[in-house]
Amino acid sequence: MHAGTPRFGYEVRFLLREAGGTSGATIQRVVVYGPAGSDETAPSCWGDKLRVPAGGELDTFYTDTGAAWLGYCAPGSGGSTAFPALRVVITFSDDQGIVGTVGAEVPARR
Repeated sequence: MHAGTPRFGYEVRFLLREAGGTSGATIQRVVVYGPAGSDETAPSCWGDKLRVPAGGELDTFYTDTGAAWLGYCAPGSGGSTAFPALRVVITFSDDQGIVGTVGAEVPARR
């Protein structure tokens, strides 16, 4: 292995909930920020529209079935740190076309 080659892969799983109950949200982009930079996935990779219904949940990024369907388009990153802290940022548009983001820290765990 040469310098700079990631030695660890970081699979990120999360459940999305629309808590307001008045508008659904269509996922536009998912970015995972890790120790070696950032990695992005979007509808251009996974091919289908992924939507959180108003007051509902989207578990595609959380379940084993969703991970299998997403394949190499699943959110994740890589690097040389065994237990990194990561940040996930999801960009979405609501049913009125308003774009927003939501993010979460994924603390380093052993």
